Amino acid sequence: MRTALALSIVAIGGSILFGACSNGESEPAAMPAPAAAPQIDPADYVRSTGMSGLFEVESSRVAASRARSADVRRFARMMVRDHIVANARIRRAAAASNPALQPPTTLDPERREGLAALSSAARPDFDRLYMHGQIDGHQKALELQQSYRASGGDPELKVLASELSPMVQRHLEEALTILVDLR
Repeated sequence: MRTALALSIVAIGGSILFGACSNGESEPAAMPAPAAAPQIDPADYVRSTGMSGLFEVESSRVAASRARSADVRRFARMMVRDHIVANARIRRAAAASNPALQPPTTLDPERREGLAALSSAARPDFDRLYMHGQIDGHQKALELQQSYRASGGDPELKVLASELSPMVQRHLEEALTILVDLR
């Protein structure tokens, strides 16, 4: 019985091997082309970018008044100023693209909780907590802008993503520099 089983396994293996070797092709089969990145929905982009910008303004207003470091306060004021302008650009681009697309005007529950946690953070921990949040938020925002620029579903909003990317990159770099100086 064992001999019959072993011979069956060898026969099956041999036929698989023989079939693979003698398929008549001298070249290996071509690898399938990688799938194109899926298009990002314009409504998702407007919602995410708008929520991010809204949170930047609100959290930075808190930081402008609570931060101990002059660099953190200066950064927070810059965030308020730059993101108010960016939020207006998002509204205009969304309206030009599709009047039904409107960025959010209030924070979602997750960001309200984050804002509450930031507002109630112990003063000695505040600056680092705020800057860590800025780094995390700007990394996500930069990824979103770059992704939408590459595979967004709306030409008007792709232009906006291209224009916002350098600003988000600058903010991220400055936030990283400030955090290193806080240590």
